[in-house]
Order: sequence, then structure tokens, then C-alpha cells
Amino acid sequence: PRSFDQTSKRTMRFLVVGVGGVGGYFGACLATDRNNDVYFVARGETLKTLQTVGLRVDSIKQDIHLRNVQVTTANAPSTVPGPVDCILVAVKTWQIPTVIDELRPLVSRNTVLLPLQNGITAPTVIKKALQGRNGIVTPALCKIISFIERSGHIRHTGVPDPSITFGDDGTGSCPDVLLQSLASRFAAAGIAVSVSNNIQVELWEKLMLVGPWGGVGAVTRSKMGDIRATPETFSLLLAAQKELYEIAVASGVKMTEKNLQKIALIVKEKTPHHGDTSMQRDILAGRPSELEAWLGDPVRLARDLGVPVPTLNFLYHSLLPQEKRASL
Repeated sequence: PRSFDQTSKRTMRFLVVGVGGVGGYFGACLATDRNNDVYFVARGETLKTLQTVGLRVDSIKQDIHLRNVQVTTANAPSTVPGPVDCILVAVKTWQIPTVIDELRPLVSRNTVLLPLQNGITAPTVIKKALQGRNGIVTPALCKIISFIERSGHIRHTGVPDPSITFGDDGTGSCPDVLLQSLASRFAAAGIAVSVSNNIQVELWEKLMLVGPWGGVGAVTRSKMGDIRATPETFSLLLAAQKELYEIAVASGVKMTEKNLQKIALIVKEKTPHHGDTSMQRDILAGRPSELEAWLGDPVRLARDLGVPVPTLNFLYHSLLPQEKRASL
């Protein structure tokens, strides 16, 4: 693996909130570029490991071992020279309000916040947590299959060239020059990056991919290969995708049948045989998951719009009792 010392100063300051499969991977990549000044927000065992051992990423693309990691906790933002230029929000959706509230001292009017959660509600949750004070919340998504091997150790196993996509939310709040500047920093760190002119379509496409995958995978306790090999079960996944597409169209997102066909083709031919999602891993382990963001929010939106979603209702309500137990 490549080895890097993170002590030298950088020209763009990033704050990575959450050092799991997503934040750990992309944060480590950013920190390999000496033009970036990267701080990680962690807690518990992860905090101790980053402080003493560093951050390790075992990747099918390229391994990284980051030493002398700059790390802080959410309730001690004064240890980070602020404000920061960009915050990668990589905690679970339900953790956002508390974390953002604690980190508000590091957010200036020009700080870009990139929510990397799956689903469609994270940008709104962040804006509410900021209470209209400072910050440019820019919808974003990432494509990667990765997970925590153990504290401070991330394993990247799927999507050979992980990527980040972001774009203005349609309000013009994030100037194009700023988006392009951020994109150049990601690209320089070896991260595939794109600036989208229609980020809402891409967010819904991602949800159409992971929501049904995670829901069917959690209900059946199965990985993608087994789901695909069982036509009756795979039909549930495709039905859930179609219902999400119908919700998106009803809510005004400019999607067509081609978008639905594109995602269906991905799950049929391009998702790994042993692939699963973070939501089903959390559910199977008895941990709180992002069930609400992936399935609950779409079910409630469908109800408000009058869109029938029997498959999504089945998946969501089948998993809800366990989610409630895990959240106690």
C-alpha cells in the first residue's frame, strides 16, 4: 500500500464527517493529495485508532495507509482551523441533525456541504439542521461498495473506480466555478468525479438501485446473486424499482422509462454476485439502519402523492419492527 504523512499544510480544507466505508475511503483519497488539508470527525474506538495507528484502506483500486491523521470529535470543532471549504457528510441520515448542529462553527457562508447518503432527503435534513445560517448544501451521491473491516480499517470491494457526483440543487446557490474547483480537487486525488446538470435524476436513480436491493436483500437475508437466481424474488426487486420511478415522476422529477430500464439493466448484469448494501448489513447485525431514508421516506411521499406502492409498503413494513428494536 501507499503510505502518506498527513502533517503538511494543504490549500483546500476538507472535513470528513463519519469514517465508515464511504467517508473513510474518500477522505483517505483526498488526504493523499498535499494540496488538501483533511480533517476527520470520529468517535469511540475509531477516534483512538486514527490517533494512534492511522487510517488504512484495503482497496481493489489502490491500498492506502494514512499516518498522522488529523482527527477531531463533533463536539470539539475548535480543534479544527475553521471555517472549512468543504464538508463530506458521510454519517447515517438519522445522525445528521446532531452532528451538523455541533459542527456549525466550522461552516461559513461559502462552505460546501456534500451529503453522501443514499436517498433523497439528506440535503433537506442538513439545511434544517443549519437553520438557514451559512453553508451551501449541494446534493451529491457516491458509487462504491465498501465497509468497515474493523476500527480505522476500510475495505473497498466493489465498483472498481469509485466516484462522486454532485450538482446545484436548481436554486443557483452553488456557483459553477465553485463546483468545478471542488471537482478538480477530487480528480487530483484520484477520485472519479462529475458535476451534474440534473442531480435530482441521479439521486433518484441511485435510490432506485440501492433501495430495492437493500430492502429485498434484508427481507430475504440474501445477496444479489441469490436474488437474481430466484425469479420470483428478483421480480419483487424490479417491482420496487418501478414504484420508486413512479414516485419520482409524480413528484416532478424529469425521468423517463429509459432511466428505469437503465437501473434494471444494472441489477441484472452489473451488480456483483456477492454484493449487498449497507442497509441490509446493518439490519442483519441488529444495528440502526437507514431504512427510513431508503424506504420509509419514499413510502410516505407516495402516500402524499397518491401513488400506489404495494411492494415498497411490503418491504418497509416487514423491516420496521426490527428497525424499531435496533433503535431502542
